[in-house]
Amino acid sequence: MGVEFTEGNYWSSTGRREDSNRIPSGTDGWMEYVPISEKKNISALSPQQFKEGGPLLFDKVQLVQDSAALNGTQRVLLDDVISEEECSDLRDLAHAVTKAGDGYRGRMSPHTPNEKFEGATVLKTLQYSYEGRVPMRSARMFYDISERARQIIESYFLLNSTLHFSYTHLVCRTAITGQQDHRNDLSHPIHADNCLLDPEANECWKEPPAYTYRDYSALLYLNGDFEGGEFIFTEMDAKTVTASVKPKCGRMVGFSSGGENPHGVKAVTSGQRCAVALWFTLDPLFRELERLQADEVIQALDTQSVWGPGLNINPKDEL
Repeated sequence: MGVEFTEGNYWSSTGRREDSNRIPSGTDGWMEYVPISEKKNISALSPQQFKEGGPLLFDKVQLVQDSAALNGTQRVLLDDVISEEECSDLRDLAHAVTKAGDGYRGRMSPHTPNEKFEGATVLKTLQYSYEGRVPMRSARMFYDISERARQIIESYFLLNSTLHFSYTHLVCRTAITGQQDHRNDLSHPIHADNCLLDPEANECWKEPPAYTYRDYSALLYLNGDFEGGEFIFTEMDAKTVTASVKPKCGRMVGFSSGGENPHGVKAVTSGQRCAVALWFTLDPLFRELERLQADEVIQALDTQSVWGPGLNINPKDEL
């Protein structure tokens, strides 16, 4: 057809915005002192400011619990977001591409020394498929499923503007053998996703190093064959549990990212817990750079499928 394809530099990620998005949650153990008078008070918002109950968009998706049933604000629990086969394929993908400490500056156990944390972004999985190390079908599935989750969250919470990806992470937490006796820590400490939780003051401070631009969060679980690892919501005291979610394949918990929804993960004491972790923003200026690069790769692949094998972006892939 006379169409030329120039391979783009899809795999390099540079720039300030991407660097600020590399740590998916928490504060990486760093906090700059800010006088109390300069702090921004972000208390739990009034329920009247929120809406929910929009269509779930996909026929098989089931509403399990809404905010009222989860004893909070802007919370939802859904089942059958993905199938058993999709869960299995994504777990296989995770085992092939995830890297210890990914997203946490290489720290294998960023939240607790008793578990190993491994992760990978959408762009990384597409790069691995380009190199022939994983099937393109699996990498594309990760991309498509994360988009499905985004659409569901945007629709259910009746948002009147587009919800953009802020960070997308395929993650597994594995209990380290021999380190589980007498554990009293959490797999992921109680925190809020866009403000610094201050349990003693019963406040959440919306300031750096918190990811203040994040508006909604979701966890899509890939398995339930492990011990521990329940997702929990708490009061702002970080102690009083208001709801607990047992992960299983296809289950997704979604919620607004502010101080109204402190949350954490109980210790994984045996086995491996895998999920797709997603953070979203309503501000297009803070869209995930790696996601935008992944969009370019997918667009090139779709162009290839239209114009035929002459545009061979992935000659090593055998599918």
